[in-house]
Amino acid sequence: QRAGIPSVPAEPAAVAAEPPRSWLQRRGLLSLLLGLVALPLSALSALPEVWVKLPATAAGFAALALGLIAWNSGSRRQPRVAERSLAAGGITLGLLAMFLGPLLFADLGRRMRTDAGTQTTFAHLEQVGAGLVKYHDHRNSFPPGGVIARDANGRDLPMHSWMTLLLPWLGEEELANAINLDVPWSHPANRKAMSRVVPAFLAGDQPSSPVGSGYGPSHFAGIGGDGLDDRRGLVQLGIFGRNSRVTREDVIDGLSTTLVAGEISTLIPPWGEPTNWRSIGKGLNSELSGFGNAAGTGALMLRADGSVRFYSSRISPEVLRRLSTRNGGEHIASEHR
Repeated sequence: QRAGIPSVPAEPAAVAAEPPRSWLQRRGLLSLLLGLVALPLSALSALPEVWVKLPATAAGFAALALGLIAWNSGSRRQPRVAERSLAAGGITLGLLAMFLGPLLFADLGRRMRTDAGTQTTFAHLEQVGAGLVKYHDHRNSFPPGGVIARDANGRDLPMHSWMTLLLPWLGEEELANAINLDVPWSHPANRKAMSRVVPAFLAGDQPSSPVGSGYGPSHFAGIGGDGLDDRRGLVQLGIFGRNSRVTREDVIDGLSTTLVAGEISTLIPPWGEPTNWRSIGKGLNSELSGFGNAAGTGALMLRADGSVRFYSSRISPEVLRRLSTRNGGEHIASEHR
């Protein structure tokens, strides 16, 4: 330093600028964003289709993977608190999206569909009950369970079902007019009409696929025929039978305590089949030829007064048998009325 010349202080060493972060260094943020997308997508698991569950699973897995990579990368260098926080958020949201759908939303969706299906079934069975009431009001009897004629050789010739005869009172006048009642239900002349799906004959939680040789299905069956009672011997079941003509006065046990039809989920018949009636048998959801819903929890049953009630599969078959007779004279407890 020369005399008289002031010294110039040395400039401080420049701080090295932090290099710009690449997309690889933003994995924590990407993980969080994917998690935020995946979480609402998991609600799609409420829908019955399998493929709708894939977007949430894929996005959730990607969020989880990127989050774990970002977290581990932060542990090998000077950790960035913000990045690790983002990674933790992405991991959490990814896990929630992957498992919340199957565990919560899928079950919620099943319950909602079951409830909606039950309400639809209830409404349709009520419609059938109202149709039976109107039929009786106009014809002074309930429709026969099945119209059975004789062919030229004296053999049984199944003609038409109680459901076919009920069509005009269900708002299906056009379909009823398209059916030729003078020839059997399975005659080629009736084929097109019998292949039609009638909404009032469907349960809300079952497919409306054709049955047999392409006929419209019925998820309901009547109760009819004869039964044996230990005290009274031969008793009549429900209101249906071969060429039957049952009136309200014949229902001695009471219209509100006599079952006449119910929900079925096995051995689905065409609605036009003239022998579409059954007995209670061994109880609900107990045998293929009996009554019961698709869920296996019981069945909605129609009574002779047009009312509908759900009966659990746990109810005693004996109670159901008593309810199914129209002239058995059995005692029915108040909780089953």
